[in-house]
Amino acid sequence: MKSKFSALLFTAVGMAGCATKPAIPLAEMAPVHLCYELVTSDQRRGVEVYQELQRRGESCDKYQQQVALMVQAESQRRAAIGAALMNMGAQQQANQKSLEDAYWGPQRALRQNARPAQ
Repeated sequence: MKSKFSALLFTAVGMAGCATKPAIPLAEMAPVHLCYELVTSDQRRGVEVYQELQRRGESCDKYQQQVALMVQAESQRRAAIGAALMNMGAQQQANQKSLEDAYWGPQRALRQNARPAQ
C-alpha cells in the first residue's frame, strides 16, 4: 500500500512542479515576473533573467514588495498542496483499514462463536 501512496505522491508532486514553471520565453514576461524568476530560479536561469532585465534597462528594486508577496503566496500554495497530499494519504490508509475491518470483523466473530462453551 505504501508503494501505491508513494507513486501517487510522486505523480502529484511532479504534476504540481510542472504547473509552477510555465514555458514562457523571458522576452514575453513582465518585469515583476522576471524579478520573481530571479529570486526563485536556479543559477543558470537567474543569469538569463538578469541579462534580460539588463537588456530592458529594468531593476527589481521597484518590484521588491510585489515579489515578496509572490514568494509568500507560492510558499502557502506549496504548503496547501503538501497538506492535501498528507490528508489524501491518511484518507487512503483509513479506507484500507475499513476494508480490512469489513473482511476480518465477521471472520473474528465467527471464530469466537465457533469456540465450544466451557
